[in-house]
Amino acid sequence: MPNLVGLAFTSPQIAIMVCDRAQFRVHYYQNRPNELHSFLQETDTRLPVVIVKSVSDLNRIKDVDGIHAMLLFDDPEVMAQIDGIRILDAETDPEYAGYKKKVASASTLNSSLLKRGDFRLNPAALSSLAVLSADISFGTLLKTVIGTIDLPDDFIEHVCLYAVGALQRRSWVSRVQKTGLAAGISVEKMAELEKFIEQSPPCERLWRAFYDHKEDGVPITDLVEQFGAHEEDLRFLVAALCGKEGLHYYKNPRTSPVVVKKARKKRKLTPSQEATRDEKRRGGPSMGTSVDTDMLEDAMEDVDRMEDSGFDLVGSLSAIDEATSAGEVPYAFSRMACARLCGLVKATRYNAACKQAVSDGADKKSVAAVRDYIKEDGEAKSLWKAYCRSAYFIGVSISDAASEFEAPEHKLKAIMAYKPMAYVFEFASWPNQLE
Repeated sequence: MPNLVGLAFTSPQIAIMVCDRAQFRVHYYQNRPNELHSFLQETDTRLPVVIVKSVSDLNRIKDVDGIHAMLLFDDPEVMAQIDGIRILDAETDPEYAGYKKKVASASTLNSSLLKRGDFRLNPAALSSLAVLSADISFGTLLKTVIGTIDLPDDFIEHVCLYAVGALQRRSWVSRVQKTGLAAGISVEKMAELEKFIEQSPPCERLWRAFYDHKEDGVPITDLVEQFGAHEEDLRFLVAALCGKEGLHYYKNPRTSPVVVKKARKKRKLTPSQEATRDEKRRGGPSMGTSVDTDMLEDAMEDVDRMEDSGFDLVGSLSAIDEATSAGEVPYAFSRMACARLCGLVKATRYNAACKQAVSDGADKKSVAAVRDYIKEDGEAKSLWKAYCRSAYFIGVSISDAASEFEAPEHKLKAIMAYKPMAYVFEFASWPNQLE
């Protein structure tokens, strides 16, 4: 099997951008076996690396010959189940019983891909996919709250009694809340535990299932299937309270009907808003992806030194950057505009970025002028070809690419500074001359 490298909090677009193209050639697997086969059959001395976005996809191609390394993007809980994987940007968080982000440099990624390795995809990794889609378990939360704190022997018992409705509120405050806080449990963790017991649907299902098992002897397996209760949590409650006979319930499921809540309506997001949302969910990029401000300043200085009677692309983008600086994502419009100019994104995403830029304070005429330049100006086509040449061919400098297609070097340098390739894996359009 090939070497396997995992990334949990880094977007695939960022990883593909920082891969060393002198050493690796990269293929993004999209459930198209013929494309993967063609990629592996290419005559190229560079090492083949395949990007997969889920363990399910990894399982489909794990036995394909000819792959040097695979780059997997998935939940760290899932990836941790795979023997032999190197997870670069996540580490265990003992305080919250999960994983937290850590910074992984471009050199770390490239060196990890270069190494030889072997991994084994065991059934635990595949089965954990279903587990992660479920709610947090009562046992996991309780373990997180307690941690290594030394507590009285009956502390867990009292928590369980409250969870099954056999402990009054005032007793919870005196026996659990005050005792836990005095022992060192934080206010936030105690509040999280209390909220889970009092308000969460998973705990309500546990309460109803425990009652039927304890009072009527209904088998646990039947209750798990019918109530949808977490089996391990239910067995944990039964074991913790097995010595308690004749429990007095202060809330009884027989007198408390099940409340079915309507699903929340989801607001439809624009493509640019979806991209921003996904970036936030992943914790933001952990590799350097910001605009190269030094290169951008050099390009702006070149504008002053050179005679350019054409459209002032660099100045227009700079003015829009300044006008939208209060927005959530700096340089968002300029990066998307450069991506559109270079054939990296389709019109739908670019049009959404134009509307967002105006909403963030950009001058509508300036945004329209950039759009017209990209769509109609012959110079923009030359910049597109020069960018493709420089970005995807090893050893081709910005100056060489600009000269080959008679494109203004300072504008190409500014486009490079905005790093538009962070949006995509492959070009949406490609010059015929570069086939």
